[in-house]
Amino acid sequence: MEEIVKIGGSILTGTESIERIAELFNDSRIIVTSALKGVTDRLIRIYNENDQESLKDLIEEHKTILTAISDNFDEHLKEIANDMNYYLSCRYKSAFITSGERLAALILYAAISKRNDRFLLLNRPVIITDDSMDDAYAIMDETEKNLKNLVGYEHNYVIPGFMGLSRSGRITSLGRGGSDYSATVIARALNINVVRFITDVPGIMTADPKVVKNAYTVKEVSIYEAMEMARFGVKKFNRKTFEPVLGSNIEIRIESLVSGEMTLISNKTENTVKCLMFDESKNSVTIIGHGILNDKLQNIIITLSDNFVSNGLSITSMLKPGRSFEDVYKEVIGCQR
Repeated sequence: MEEIVKIGGSILTGTESIERIAELFNDSRIIVTSALKGVTDRLIRIYNENDQESLKDLIEEHKTILTAISDNFDEHLKEIANDMNYYLSCRYKSAFITSGERLAALILYAAISKRNDRFLLLNRPVIITDDSMDDAYAIMDETEKNLKNLVGYEHNYVIPGFMGLSRSGRITSLGRGGSDYSATVIARALNINVVRFITDVPGIMTADPKVVKNAYTVKEVSIYEAMEMARFGVKKFNRKTFEPVLGSNIEIRIESLVSGEMTLISNKTENTVKCLMFDESKNSVTIIGHGILNDKLQNIIITLSDNFVSNGLSITSMLKPGRSFEDVYKEVIGCQR
């Protein structure tokens, strides 16, 4: 079965983690990668402060990791470094902040090509987008045509996420969390039926485990629930992430590299609540899932507040004084068991 594996930045922490990832996924059809952990935030700060010294440090850190894996890619790294210095000097933000993915793609390719010589590195934008520089949308028909010209069946590929190319030839950013969106766009364009998001957390959980200690991994959610979760920022999904797979049979798996737990995103619907979110600044709770129309749940919602907003697969309500989010979580999850 062909698959796209998208590697999250949270697990790209250094030479050891990259070698492990290369060992585990060296037979994948396409690997889409985020930047190394924390790099995009650093690039944004470097850009805002025009901090050339910090850019030198960041590139040197990547060089250290790269040379520990292979000493065959020094010229490739110099090319990316030269581009980044140019982008910073001419204030080309979208090209600069997406360069972290190019650095990560080069390092991951260096590791994975030692294990499988069928891999090629497409270290440039492959997704054709509109002209939005900071949160671009893929133009699917043009992206499909471009990818089918670039990707052949005789090879496997490492591709940087997060970046696109406008019709006018400008490098665009797909927005924060855009590497996930990159993976689903590529899957739809190439008719690849499995997308695996590999990260450090155990799939989608019923609530933030930092807030609710007994939160657990949701085994399966519908594509519509996933889109609603993205709209509310669950797992920091880009809101566009799941749009490309609508109307398809593409299966998405959110997998933990650490625990092995997983959430499956499919076309299947189930009349249950999948997750709850708490907004402390507004003292509000959002409940997401096909099960929000359940009679028992409706009775619980009525007790939360007179002020709530329903939007298809979600309900957002203020909490009355004396009601805690954890208490509401227990009631909502408990009513469907």
